[in-house]
Amino acid sequence: MKAKSWNEKLRCDMQPEVKPLGKAFGGFPAGARLLIPTPMMVMGYVNSIPLGESRTAQQMRADLAAQNDADTTCPLCSGIFLRIVAEAAHETGADVPVWRIIDAKSPTRKKLSFDVGLLDKRRAAEGLPA
Repeated sequence: MKAKSWNEKLRCDMQPEVKPLGKAFGGFPAGARLLIPTPMMVMGYVNSIPLGESRTAQQMRADLAAQNDADTTCPLCSGIFLRIVAEAAHETGADVPVWRIIDAKSPTRKKLSFDVGLLDKRRAAEGLPA
C-alpha cells in the first residue's frame, strides 16, 4: 500500500470535534471542552497570520479553541497537523506562511523533512525574529 502524500494527509476527510475531557489534562479540569482540529483548520489559521506577524503554537491552540467554543485545543493533534501543513506546502510549492508560526524554538521544526533554513530566510525577510 502506497503511503499517503502530505497533501493527501492535509486534505483528509476529517471534521473538527469538541469533546469533554474525561480527566484533567494540560491544566484543564475534567469536563473542559477539548477541540480536535483538522489539518485544513490549522492551515486556515496559518494563512490568517498577517504579513510581518508571528504566532506560537500555544497562541494558535488558544485562538482555535476560542473560535470553536472550546476551552482548549488538543496539543498533540495541533502539532501533528502543523507539521502536515508545513510538509504539504513544501511538497506542493504552496505559499502557506508556516514560517510565521514555526520559529527556531518550535518542536515541529525538528520534525520537518526539508531544509528549515528556508523558514529562517522567510522569517528574516519579514523582519521576524529567528
